[in-house]
Amino acid sequence: MDSKLRIKNVSAVLLLAAMVIGALVMVVVTAGEAVAATDYGKVMEIVQESVPGAKEAMEPEAASAYPSSAVAELRRVEASAPKEVIKLPAPRMTGGKPLMEALKDRQTSRSYSPEKLSEQTLSNLLWAAWGINRTESGKRTAPSARNFQEIDVYVALKEGMYLYNPQAHQLELVVAKDLRKMTGTQPFVENAPVNLVYVADYDRMGTTSEENKDFYAAVDTGFVSQNVYLFCASEGLATVVRGMVPRQELAAEMGLKPTQRIVLAQSVGYPAK
Repeated sequence: MDSKLRIKNVSAVLLLAAMVIGALVMVVVTAGEAVAATDYGKVMEIVQESVPGAKEAMEPEAASAYPSSAVAELRRVEASAPKEVIKLPAPRMTGGKPLMEALKDRQTSRSYSPEKLSEQTLSNLLWAAWGINRTESGKRTAPSARNFQEIDVYVALKEGMYLYNPQAHQLELVVAKDLRKMTGTQPFVENAPVNLVYVADYDRMGTTSEENKDFYAAVDTGFVSQNVYLFCASEGLATVVRGMVPRQELAAEMGLKPTQRIVLAQSVGYPAK
């Protein structure tokens, strides 16, 4: 590519970056120098440095200022790139409080310490929420209507937004930026070390009616959320499930398909001291 790229519209930058990343090859001309880029991180670094306003536009707070379709396309391509993986330690399936004590202690809390959860605690939390407890069938710790297993659990950490893969029991990077603040509208959200985002994939529910899909997605998310509540009660963690989520903006940042719908979010962390 010999000609210089002159892009004045940041939305166009986002779409261009998405196409470039999808092809995994790009030559950007910056100050007369051609730079070859073959990976997402390098491409985004070049775009942010060479196009005025691009870096600011890619920050979570700026998402609403640009067309959600452009942001979503960028995130979808990013999600299809080779994933950074956090292989979680095996969950500990013994210990904890007896069920009746956990039920007694179950409560909602909106005050969090910023202290990070250990990988072991995060592993136990995600397995309790939506892990596989019957390996021969792949069935989960929470029920789902007709075994659709349409719920995905996304995990917003300071390091980025991850998708929990129950089969491999690992976290797979979706967006390499801190989106915790975008998972809710209350001020405490960005202070919680973990924010779970429950996403229903309507494609997995086949040809059942749209009304049934809405109902199943809501109920099945409730099962997962209650598992998180009971785990937190057992482990002395604070949690709150939340319906006040900027769904459209967050879905765009996460690169969700139109058939993937955010149902609820849930904050988890140590109680504020």
